[in-house]
Amino acid sequence: MEEVKRNSLRAWILAARPKTLTGAITPVMIGSALAYMDGHFQWLPALICCLFAGLMQIAANFINDLFDYLKGTDREDRLGPERACAQGWISPRAMRNGIIVTVLFACLIGSALLFYAGWELIIVGLLCVLFAFLYTTGPLSIILQRLGRCSGHRIFRIRPRGRNVLRAGADMDFGHNGSFSDLRTAD
Repeated sequence: MEEVKRNSLRAWILAARPKTLTGAITPVMIGSALAYMDGHFQWLPALICCLFAGLMQIAANFINDLFDYLKGTDREDRLGPERACAQGWISPRAMRNGIIVTVLFACLIGSALLFYAGWELIIVGLLCVLFAFLYTTGPLSIILQRLGRCSGHRIFRIRPRGRNVLRAGADMDFGHNGSFSDLRTAD
């Protein structure tokens, strides 16, 4: 790979890990398809959901990059994709600031969904932020626990049941097991 300048735009794009964004946007697309099938699809809430999900995925990637570097998990000789802090592409201080900006921007954008789905989304948003950090940080990081990757995917893919979040005035009723079968729209 060619030289990446420290704290450059290219370094930030590599740290964001664009290939991971499909994992964040796919559940939104499924919810959008269900809202469309029910005749209640709206572009603006769908777009807001995509932006929030994408920004939270990027924030989680930044958090993972920084804290794995600080713990010594990611080093220059790491197998797999290179990480920005470990390679020296982004300084730890700049990454910390990037995390703050990305999370705040995600929350600002996500707060627009309150007009469509109600105050309950504040809880969902706070859980997204909390688990973005708990996934990789601290002594009990989710990723290091037995079945951590599976539970991490379940946490980040909270699926509404009852009425779809992408419908105006949606009610929030979370399914008991978070599976695709719980993702239904109201009659």
